[in-house]
Amino acid sequence: MLNFFLKLLQILKFSTRLIHVFKFVVELLALCLGRGLSMSQSQDVKLKASSWQRNIWLMSWREFRKRAHETKLAFLPVGCIEPHGPHLPLGTDFLIAEFIATKLAERIEGLLLPVITYGVVRGLSGFPGSIRIPPFALEETVYGVLSSLGDNGIKKVIIVNGHGSEHHVKAINKGMDRAWYDSKVRSALVNWWVYARKFSNEIFGASGDHAGTAETAMMVAINDYLLKNRPIRENCTEHLKSGIRAVPWAGSILLHEGENMIIPNKKEAEFFVQRLLDRLESEIQEILSGWGVQIEAMKE
Repeated sequence: MLNFFLKLLQILKFSTRLIHVFKFVVELLALCLGRGLSMSQSQDVKLKASSWQRNIWLMSWREFRKRAHETKLAFLPVGCIEPHGPHLPLGTDFLIAEFIATKLAERIEGLLLPVITYGVVRGLSGFPGSIRIPPFALEETVYGVLSSLGDNGIKKVIIVNGHGSEHHVKAINKGMDRAWYDSKVRSALVNWWVYARKFSNEIFGASGDHAGTAETAMMVAINDYLLKNRPIRENCTEHLKSGIRAVPWAGSILLHEGENMIIPNKKEAEFFVQRLLDRLESEIQEILSGWGVQIEAMKE
């Protein structure tokens, strides 16, 4: 390609000096781009190496055995597939859970487990895209995963949950209880939105519940390209009131009485996420510290 342009310049009777200058500039650009690519590739390799040390599905069994022995702690994200307004994807709950679990595993040095993408979906089953499993199936899945981790020497698990259905949360808790009494696997359930409400109100002046400001801010921070360019109309929203209940819910955005909703910008969303992660990390470290005291006491 370069030779073609050089010949073209000769045909057009450009001066020899100009041709040499053109060649020099092209080669310099190629060199700079090559270095940039190398740096990018190097960063990718570092990222992948970090993932190999954390994401268990990328490990061989020997690597997993070594890392499990070193950390004895794992993070399990759990979510579901259901509608989240006209502006968020169906997988919002498990995408947020996976994102938070990944960040916490980086901060606290734990293993990351594959996300459980299916959950107990009821209220939004009137919309297309609701894919549900029964509560007993989720309970058995959580119990089975925790028990198997215990068999592999991982006795501490942090479950990051992205779906707030009462039946969904209850199923997870039942699986956790059984895993402790049967296999002595300690676990903690993190319902991130409970902590997010405070920061959402402080930063955005709005919180919302399902597909509201907090969840939207999380998705903006994760990848704002995932947001759909669709207007949010009043009939998309159901305002939950204590004196009336619809089955199924009439809107795919759920707000409590007095709540409003905004779509934050990227900078605000990232600040919100950092505040949330700092708080969750602090809470988890406190739990891990307490477990450490228990474990030492049992050795005495």
